[in-house]
Amino acid sequence: RAKEWDWFAALDKDRDGVVTEEEWLDWTMRESSRKGRDTTVEKQKSFFAGRDADGNGTITREELDASVRKSKQ
Repeated sequence: RAKEWDWFAALDKDRDGVVTEEEWLDWTMRESSRKGRDTTVEKQKSFFAGRDADGNGTITREELDASVRKSKQ
């Protein structure tokens, strides 16, 4: 069985245990472009804010995991 991909690790560029909005935008805009998806910085900032459950400007692994679980419901 293949190892499950770790989205948080891909986002957390500096490996400090949190994802900043800058890290989020860097990764999501690059991936959207690579995959030919149309997106905007404003849309991605909104997605980031929706995952930043405590509103402190960073996303923890727990916040990201919770947002993924919520989106699958």
